[in-house]
Amino acid sequence: MSSQSLFFLENDLFPGATFDLQFKRSIPNHADLLPRCVADALPFSSNKLPNVLALLAVDPNSKEARDISATLERCERTANARETKHCATSIESMVDFAVSALAVRKKSRPHR
Repeated sequence: MSSQSLFFLENDLFPGATFDLQFKRSIPNHADLLPRCVADALPFSSNKLPNVLALLAVDPNSKEARDISATLERCERTANARETKHCATSIESMVDFAVSALAVRKKSRPHR
């Protein structure tokens, strides 16, 4: 697997596998992940874009608004037959999806 791949297959995941993930540096320093309780309250849907922008205090004519619109449209596209798709709205939803997609069950750890 390439050291800078963005996409990977389930069979690429095995003990000892490493990934070099590259994130855009253009993300503003003030951009934070929303907690699940906040993200779940937002109407993440392209047909509710004006509401989303208002709730996030984003100028509808800004580049940020165009980026949000493009992201919502990508998330609403149907996945192709060979991909598993999920648009996470919070770090918790991303972790939940990863765990469920890999069919990993939480195991209780003994107390130390």
